[in-house]
Amino acid sequence: ADDRRYIEAGRLLERAQQEAGCTSAASVRLAKLLGEGGPLYRLPERHRMSEKARSDLMEDHGDWKFLSKRGKQGVQYRRADDSLSVKLDADIVGVRPSDLLFIWREASLYKNWFPAVSRSDLLSDMHPAELALNLELDNPLCLADSPLHAFFCDDLRDGGCALILVRPLKQSALSNDVLPPVRTGHRVFPAQRVAASLDIMLEPTSADSVHFNFSLSFMLASHVPTYAVNMILAKGMANIVSNLRNTALRMAAGDATSVHVQRMRQPGSASAALWWSVRIDAFIASLEQGNKGKRT
Repeated sequence: ADDRRYIEAGRLLERAQQEAGCTSAASVRLAKLLGEGGPLYRLPERHRMSEKARSDLMEDHGDWKFLSKRGKQGVQYRRADDSLSVKLDADIVGVRPSDLLFIWREASLYKNWFPAVSRSDLLSDMHPAELALNLELDNPLCLADSPLHAFFCDDLRDGGCALILVRPLKQSALSNDVLPPVRTGHRVFPAQRVAASLDIMLEPTSADSVHFNFSLSFMLASHVPTYAVNMILAKGMANIVSNLRNTALRMAAGDATSVHVQRMRQPGSASAALWWSVRIDAFIASLEQGNKGKRT
């Protein structure tokens, strides 16, 4: 469970369930492991979520509309009656893949790089690969917050990628903490709590390059005007890749003024960074070994 290989473990579980049958002692043991409080309790759900997220991010069809295409970076969007979805993909070079994961994990630093976020707080640090956070947006159009629950899935060995799945935070996920109070106030639109879902996929392609996929979906009332949607798309989501790249470049350069470099030197964050870097480094080493074998 600590390895967080939900896709790989979920497939093994399905095979074990098929082999165990319905009445064997093995089936009874599996049922206990999967029961509430058991070590595999969350595995089936997180397996399904991770498989779906990876499939959706790799999807290259459907009713998505291109907002922009610049070289190897693409931005697509999809608007339904009550929601807006945005999807990005890009190649990011000159950065360490593990640094990108660290940037996504450091919840309280989102305000330093994630478009439109004015405040970001870590609510609960559950594991190097799991946490709860709250993001706030305060601009002339709206005052909003979004409590979120993020977990990471290591699919490097089989799928060549690391996934981060972020969903609306439920009180049940917080053992000793409580959800922050809903913001009050009014801009052009009333203050609101936004139920957002994010999926991030990082595919390391070398020691200093990554293919990046990202999607964001959130509820958006149908009466929200087109100009507000365009502002979200053009001035917000389209800047995620450049902000992420610039932040990671500063980390790779060892910029002492970088808040992420400073944070990585703190014991708690350093141990979380190490948890991921050993996995990423091992995967990159296997890539390099494979490439070396092809050349010989």
